[in-house]
Amino acid sequence: MVTRKQDRLWFNYDHSPLADEVRPWHYVIAPDYRKHSYVGKWMIFRDRAKVEAVWRLIAEATIAGRLGMASKVATAYPTVYTSKLICVYTKDHRNYEDVMRVRAELRRMGFEEVLHYKTDAETIAGGHETKYRSM
Repeated sequence: MVTRKQDRLWFNYDHSPLADEVRPWHYVIAPDYRKHSYVGKWMIFRDRAKVEAVWRLIAEATIAGRLGMASKVATAYPTVYTSKLICVYTKDHRNYEDVMRVRAELRRMGFEEVLHYKTDAETIAGGHETKYRSM
């Protein structure tokens, strides 16, 4: 379900991403969302059985403004990957303090695993390297 709030597109995170085989991603945005040139993202991988519960936590924290500017989750759209990706976006990968603030909030929320951070420029270039690897 899509709703409008202050002329911004919001996806209803109550809709199951694993029930959607049409769109490859579901998104939520933070209240202060604006497009930025130096976007980066923390990447969280989960198997299908756990992705919906994790997505609800990430979506709620993003909408509340506790994480980055936006988040997205992979849906049931057919891909070659077995796990599902959740991305938590930051406005500017050059702003180390904000990037680490988002990581700290993810840690506070219980994400203890190794987290990888990648810039959108790296993604567009097709690279698999990450800018930060968080232990």
